[in-house]
Amino acid sequence: MDGETARPAGRVVARSESVQIEKIEGPIPPPWMLKEYESILPCPANRIVSMAESFAAHKQSVESRALDLAFGTVKRGQLLGAAVVFLVLIVGVVALIAGYEEFAETLIGTTLVALAAIFVLGRAPGWFGAWRSMGRSESSNEDTG
Repeated sequence: MDGETARPAGRVVARSESVQIEKIEGPIPPPWMLKEYESILPCPANRIVSMAESFAAHKQSVESRALDLAFGTVKRGQLLGAAVVFLVLIVGVVALIAGYEEFAETLIGTTLVALAAIFVLGRAPGWFGAWRSMGRSESSNEDTG
């Protein structure tokens, strides 16, 4: 037996290993870990807590800014949508007075149907995007043919 140690007959050799894993959630480590930091750095607890506080303040300011931007986008969209609706209604009424009843009915009717769909769904309906892309493909076929 080259380099191997002989084992006595009938004896079982067992080996055991254990691994301990700890998961720390949040910016501040548990107290026992802070004590270990104390042995390496002077006053690490104050520095770590200060870092956690500044991180929390930064995160709150970023989230607040994101909410403000989202609110502004929604508000602007609503104002522009209202302006378009009023413009369509004015054009429809003028067309109706000028004697173009079918045009006025179609213009006002389709606008009301689209608005109802958007209010119910909270977005433009799926058929609207398909209808728009279908119109583009037809016009591009005319250009190539």
